[in-house]
This record gives sequence, C-alpha cells and structure tokens, in this order.
Amino acid sequence: MEQLSKKNRNIILSIIFFIILLIILFLSWFYIFNVYEVIIIETQVSSLNYTVEIIPVNSLGIQAPFRNLQYSYKVEEGSESVEKIIDSGNGIINIYLNANPGKVKLRIETNKTQNFSLIEIPSNKTE
Repeated sequence: MEQLSKKNRNIILSIIFFIILLIILFLSWFYIFNVYEVIIIETQVSSLNYTVEIIPVNSLGIQAPFRNLQYSYKVEEGSESVEKIIDSGNGIINIYLNANPGKVKLRIETNKTQNFSLIEIPSNKTE
C-alpha cells in the first residue's frame, strides 16, 4: 500500500473537516435553533399589572437563540376590566387593569403552534 502524498492527505483531511462541520451545523439547527414549543409565562408585577411573556423553546428545553415569534392576542373575556395593553413586540405583553378588576381571559396565537393558548388573569377583588 502506497503512502499518501502530503497533498492527497490534506485534501482528505479537508473533506473530513467539512463533513464534520456540516453534521455539527445540521444538528445545531435542529436541536438548538429550531423552535419545538412555545411557553407562555404570566407574572403578576403588582396588584393591577400583569406581564405575559411568550418564549420560544428548543428541544433542549431552553430559549431558542436568535428566534422571534410572530404572535397575536385578543381579549376574550373581561375587556371592561382592562385599562390598557402594551405590547413590546419582542414577546412581552404588559396588561394594566382597572381599579375594580374582574377576571380577564387573553387568547394568544403564535406562528409556531397549531392551537391558541388561553391565559386567565384572576380577579383581585377582595370579598
């Protein structure tokens, strides 16, 4: 068996390097950058202020880097209890309620989910 020349050896190593690089890029796209799930987190900032955060999650269970979601929302129930809604455009929706809030239901649809999500903001009325 002949010994490979230095030029042929460099060509083979270059081909192997590019094949490994393509495999790494392929796997990183499907496991790190691809959105597998959308998580919606509702947080009460104050008694009349709520924040709803829409997070794209990859297959590793962490936020998918460099990915933004297209989403829309609609108040399904309790629109009279909502004073204003501020949408930052990057997946964060701030909801400000009136002084006498009732139960509010917010319907959220994204381009990565087939079904809509219904977020219920509880009534803070003291009885």
